[in-house]
Amino acid sequence: MHFKYLIYSVIWSVFMIFVLLIPGDKLPADQLPIKGFDKIVHFALFFVHYYIWVIGLIKQRFFKLIKEKTVKISLFYSVFLALLIEFIQWQFIAQRSGDWMDVLANVLGISCSYILFRAIYGKCNNYASYD
Repeated sequence: MHFKYLIYSVIWSVFMIFVLLIPGDKLPADQLPIKGFDKIVHFALFFVHYYIWVIGLIKQRFFKLIKEKTVKISLFYSVFLALLIEFIQWQFIAQRSGDWMDVLANVLGISCSYILFRAIYGKCNNYASYD
């Protein structure tokens, strides 16, 4: 199966979108363990999101062009999703609002994940040989 490594990426994306689009009245706002905990959640969700997408795209064997551009594709998709989710929260989700600090937490999570990926895999841009 060519896309078996992307299954985890898709499952994580669906889970993450579901969690981030829960209406505000369903969130336990007064029971958060520390102030700013929601920013930690945003950071962690997008940290994992970027990392499993970049690894999944590297390991897929069907599209060589995607495999060669996997870092850029994963970065673009992750940042786009971060912005889209905040826009949807702002416009369409009851008792939720888009927050630039959430966007910052999302992008910081993506950036740290990118740094970890580069630390592990190096600066090689051609991942066609990785499996």
